[in-house]
Amino acid sequence: MDKIPNVLIPDIYTGIIHLIVEKIQGKELKAHKENKGEFYSGWKATGVGALSLIVISAGLFGYVLAMESSYNFDTETYNNKIALFTINENEALQVFSLPPTPEEDAYIQEYRNGIFKWKENIAILERINKIENLPQEYIDHNEKLIEYCNLRIKQFENGIKAISDHTDKYDNETMQIVDRINEMINELTQNSL
Repeated sequence: MDKIPNVLIPDIYTGIIHLIVEKIQGKELKAHKENKGEFYSGWKATGVGALSLIVISAGLFGYVLAMESSYNFDTETYNNKIALFTINENEALQVFSLPPTPEEDAYIQEYRNGIFKWKENIAILERINKIENLPQEYIDHNEKLIEYCNLRIKQFENGIKAISDHTDKYDNETMQIVDRINEMINELTQNSL
């Protein structure tokens, strides 16, 4: 990129724009010129462009200022609590990293630890929601995360019951929970903050 002359890129996109205008409006412009129609000067076009740039820039600047003022909350506390949420989530999901044939007690213990972590995450989210001036979109997002945590708790409770009872009678319910968890994950990632 450093070897390309600075004027080359503007020349290329100016040429492309010229070709587009020529293709779309070329006939009309030639007919207008042949009929001795008036054209505005390049200076007037530059002035209108500069004025438009000022108006658009002022609008964007105002929007950025408004957005900054609407996010006037304790972001450090928010970020620290979300970091703790993420650590808990990663620790809770360790149950799915166990080897395929560990002792049943190892699975049950990991599920119990996971339930504790999910409940701790719900408490974290409830504390986050009490942060002063927290925007409603953050609160809504946290409510979805709470629902996600509750689904994980149900999934883990079913895992404990299935192992303890040596049964597969919880499989259908667990699959429905997992499907809903996957939907929640998609919703949360598509609407992330």
